[in-house]
Amino acid sequence: MNQIQQLQLSNQQGRVEATAYCLRGALSDQPKEDDYLSSEEHAIAQQLPANRQATFRLGRFLLKTIATRIFNIPMAEVTISKGTFEQPILKHPELLDYSCSITHSADQVMVLLFPRSHPMAVDMEYISQPEERIQAIETQLTYQEKQQCCLLNIPHSHLLLWSAKEALSKCLGTGLMVPFTLLETVQLAQKNEQTTMEFKNFGQYRAISLQGQEYLITICYPANHRLHGWAN
Repeated sequence: MNQIQQLQLSNQQGRVEATAYCLRGALSDQPKEDDYLSSEEHAIAQQLPANRQATFRLGRFLLKTIATRIFNIPMAEVTISKGTFEQPILKHPELLDYSCSITHSADQVMVLLFPRSHPMAVDMEYISQPEERIQAIETQLTYQEKQQCCLLNIPHSHLLLWSAKEALSKCLGTGLMVPFTLLETVQLAQKNEQTTMEFKNFGQYRAISLQGQEYLITICYPANHRLHGWAN
């Protein structure tokens, strides 16, 4: 399990207005005992397919690890329920001002705990995707997005744009239940391993993606702020 990353959002004057916390882990990091789960979480897990139960438990474990290490809250006292659109709902009297985002891909899970006042979301994608999935993703890109990808020659660009749209949809609270054209990306810019982009129809948000050797990770956050501390 990685170290907890502290992410800060500063306004246009450089003043830090919000702090978020990010943590990533592999299925091998998951404890054998699941006594950190509440009865509500146990009930949710039992309704999931067998191949989803492990990542579900790990996501809860990672979020509760942040709650314990940062806020000194015992794991068993925190519940991460689910909303009507399957979004994670954080439950604890000391965390009422916080919300959370969970993403998983292959054997990895990443979580983000952030202030409700500054909506954020995280998405992670395994880079080595089957060809049929890459082709399916390409069908969801607009002509302008495909042109941007060709001009900038960004590695795994189609997957990157998909990840950005996933993260934005979480910020909006819709998930991928809206037309993909509504989530269209614009103004891609690349520097080293980081790619930033904005959204044609949601100018209040910006996304930043980092590409590692195996995974691509995207965080969506308010565009009127700068994000500090984000590293792969």
